[in-house]
Amino acid sequence: MAKKNRLPKKIAGVKVPKPLRKSKMLRAIMDNSGGRNVLAHALTAVQPRLRRF
Repeated sequence: MAKKNRLPKKIAGVKVPKPLRKSKMLRAIMDNSGGRNVLAHALTAVQPRLRRF
């Protein structure tokens, strides 16, 4: 069984650095649906620019 409070290494094709994955603030954002929604929109907006590199 997978651990419940872990973030994946990649979100929307973008690698998430280890210190950020371990961040309590990011976990708090991911715990509520509003925070997940904001994070998803931000990653979706930034992703095309990150793919160029």
